Amino acid sequence: NTNLRPIYRGLLFGFHEVHEVAEETISPLCEDLEWFQHLNKISMGLINLLRSTVDAAEDESTESSTNIELKPGVWPPLQQDHIIDNLVARACKLDDASLEVHRGVICALQLSNDLSMLPLCIPSFEELFERNSFVQHISVPIPPNEYQIAFIDTALQLKASHVGETSVNRSILEDVVSLGRSWGMDKSM
Repeated sequence: NTNLRPIYRGLLFGFHEVHEVAEETISPLCEDLEWFQHLNKISMGLINLLRSTVDAAEDESTESSTNIELKPGVWPPLQQDHIIDNLVARACKLDDASLEVHRGVICALQLSNDLSMLPLCIPSFEELFERNSFVQHISVPIPPNEYQIAFIDTALQLKASHVGETSVNRSILEDVVSLGRSWGMDKSM
């Protein structure tokens, strides 16, 4: 979150809003298509990892997992770790819907360079990629609004116009399906 968030925030809202990264360093990298696609792939993997922790946290009981049973005769002797206890106490619960919205935005960035319709697709667009945006509830309209459908249609037409063959790159289709899923669409739409 601390390393990737400022890059996406800068891309979406301008680097004048982001002080953690320098525009002169990041902009040339983001203009390199291969580097940017690799960044998006890593970001998607991290968001999927974070989503799996949300799922795991829901499966655990509400009892704290940091309480350990101290057993005599065990070497080295087990003891409470105050640093870990403090980290667990300060940890914030991630919001699964927010993670999914951020995942959808990364898919949208993969599909289109024209992001002018994106603020219309996500009502709380200004809150994306802020420091605490993964823990704040951010959602998209369900059923999908006309801007979301138009964004995906435009992205599909753009990708189709670049394909000179009868086959389509599977990763493009996966990005479209993933974005549609993030926005609550099914394949029939």
